[in-house]
Amino acid sequence: MDPFYRRGISYFGTLKFSGPNNVPVVNKLLQLELNDRLVGNYTTDENGEAQFSIDTSDIFDPEFRLKAVYIRPQSCYLPSWLIPEYMDGHFSVQRFYSRTSSFLMIEPEPKELRCNQEKIVTIHYSLNTDAYRDNANINFFYLVSLSGSIHGSCLIVCLAQYSSEPVRQLGHVNQIEPSFFFCG
Repeated sequence: MDPFYRRGISYFGTLKFSGPNNVPVVNKLLQLELNDRLVGNYTTDENGEAQFSIDTSDIFDPEFRLKAVYIRPQSCYLPSWLIPEYMDGHFSVQRFYSRTSSFLMIEPEPKELRCNQEKIVTIHYSLNTDAYRDNANINFFYLVSLSGSIHGSCLIVCLAQYSSEPVRQLGHVNQIEPSFFFCG
């Protein structure tokens, strides 16, 4: 998981629940907490994993702590039964520093992509328009490696029409256009 969060951009992560010998524990309920406050409950899939995202718009702390807890089903147990105990998972996340308080993040792909697979690349960004008051547009240049060759392009964001919506989809990675322009 990313050790940094960028205020205003969702924090993505994966909870992984495994038993002895690293065997995935499937279809189990995990509870996620942020600084001892409930974020939500997540059920593990066939790989013992559960995806989550956290809205960071209202987080101003220099660091936050995540804790994952296994929620044991309510059942009656005899005192002589052996019941497995699972330790809580802990992870600390620090705020990413930006001089302008603007951030950009490519949404992570949890699994490796196969050759010739079409995929939309989603970019999350949060711009502090005060830091760019002398510029009407912001240019984001990026490179994509496809089949051993590198393709470059540019994304232009018009600050005059910039909204608080921080998600832009760049298009299919094997069909990237030469440029994108988001000014109406």
